[in-house]
Amino acid sequence: MSDYYRPESANSRLWQPGQRLPVTGSVVAAMQDEIKNRGLKLNPLGAAAILPGSIHELMITTQADAGPGATIGDIYLVGFFTVEQGSVITVGDGLYVGDTLVGHFAGVDEGHLPNHLNMVFKSWEPYDGRALGVAIGTRIRIGPE
Repeated sequence: MSDYYRPESANSRLWQPGQRLPVTGSVVAAMQDEIKNRGLKLNPLGAAAILPGSIHELMITTQADAGPGATIGDIYLVGFFTVEQGSVITVGDGLYVGDTLVGHFAGVDEGHLPNHLNMVFKSWEPYDGRALGVAIGTRIRIGPE
């Protein structure tokens, strides 16, 4: 892989690093569950363009090495959300459920494309949608802290 595409350089190429609009939206399907040994394969790139009007699945992992190119074992399902404001997200961006920071962007699994992305966030707690109090309409924000 060219150095240009290495995950650690994605944010450094921005003219104003960290100066991006967040991705915002709301939950359209709240979920609860833990899946062991899921085997998600995260894209090796450290950034993703998220388009307005698209719907994507939010997942949490506590796996220490979660990041671009990693295979993710255990995941916790948060829910699906519809994107109202699109933007570019990069590794380390915060996932806010309501006003609460619950994890940091680790990468995307593209196994369900063209339907949706599995957006994986690394967290310090094994949260699923129920534990987070997620309901239809809960506000989601992904972006720099």
